[in-house]
Amino acid sequence: MVEKINGYWQELTDDNRLLVKQLGIASVALYVVFQFVGFLLPIAITGYAGYWVYKNVLTENPRVMK
Repeated sequence: MVEKINGYWQELTDDNRLLVKQLGIASVALYVVFQFVGFLLPIAITGYAGYWVYKNVLTENPRVMK
């Protein structure tokens, strides 16, 4: 299996090797971005919901906060 991959790699031109490397780097970067968004999106939604509740519910009825 490794010999086949090495054989294909040796047959590639320099432009194609560069393209394969760029695709690999882009895929890792895209994975990192999706993980980061997946981490921050629930925090942002919860923060916005809390702000909305504070602005629309608690400020109109200040006795709720006592």
